Amino acid sequence: ILSILFINLVNNLSHANDKNVFTNKQLLKYNCSSCHSLNIIYQQKLTKEAWKEIIKLMYTENDMPKMIPKEENRLIDYLAKNYGY
Repeated sequence: ILSILFINLVNNLSHANDKNVFTNKQLLKYNCSSCHSLNIIYQQKLTKEAWKEIIKLMYTENDMPKMIPKEENRLIDYLAKNYGY
């Protein structure tokens, strides 16, 4: 019984960190809407490469705080899938 409780405890702790991860939509809102309306993004139809360039531009020209690479890649994938062609 103790081993089952221990396994459940370990599983719950490992999934607790998952709750701190932003959803893709939250990443978009958090990183983009502080400077401009999300409607600007919603009307774009850009390729994945174009979205990468836009993110780079936001870093260099608009002082957007740099995301960690994993989140940056997730955001670019999300943008390309939902607001690309």
